[in-house]
Amino acid sequence: MLLLVDKKDRAHAVATLDQMGLNQIADWIKALPENKWEQMFHSRWPTLAKQCGILEEEQV
Repeated sequence: MLLLVDKKDRAHAVATLDQMGLNQIADWIKALPENKWEQMFHSRWPTLAKQCGILEEEQV
């Protein structure tokens, strides 16, 4: 299970990725289902997910 930290959400993750110039990944996140985007993002790009404030539960 994944948690958002510091009240960061999908919009924050998308904005952060856009600022990094990673628009294709940001678009991919926007297209994912609301209930699965955090897990899918973290499983495919764990380092980027951490930079966007998304951590695995055991890391919190």
